[in-house]
Amino acid sequence: MDDAQKIDRIIQIMIELKELAISLDDPRNDQDTIIATILALIICVDIPDVTILPNNMNIGIALA
Repeated sequence: MDDAQKIDRIIQIMIELKELAISLDDPRNDQDTIIATILALIICVDIPDVTILPNNMNIGIALA
């Protein structure tokens, strides 16, 4: 899996995590199962080896 695919997968996982977090508020849901699912998603996702920063030389010079 290349970095672009990993970034897409992270976005998908974040959407799933958001939906799971919302479902925690519903008392009819099993909170232990939801929390276990959230942790499993976090543990299993591949993290790309990229840094997303603005490509602006003025910022680099200002920080130097």
